[in-house]
Amino acid sequence: REDGQGFRCHAPGARVVQAGGGGMVMTLPVTGTIRRKFGAEMAGQKGAGTLPGIEFAAARGAPVIAAAAGQLRSIEGDPAAGFNLVLDHGGGLSTRYSG
Repeated sequence: REDGQGFRCHAPGARVVQAGGGGMVMTLPVTGTIRRKFGAEMAGQKGAGTLPGIEFAAARGAPVIAAAAGQLRSIEGDPAAGFNLVLDHGGGLSTRYSG
């Protein structure tokens, strides 16, 4: 639901099913707030454009789980985000975790 502060996600592990019946089932990775939705404008950021995913905000130290099974594609330090970890889920789908 939208409450003016963003969309709340209260159930890590809740099922998110790919549109179009593609069969990919994902889980919400963290209990928190959706800060920016898929396609949101990223004005003011280097390479501004639209967000190619969903950005969650959660409490420091909150547990984060993988949205779906996958293989680790990369992990690297980032001065702004702390680290970036990318999981490849196959079929052109990947998820990135930063913090």
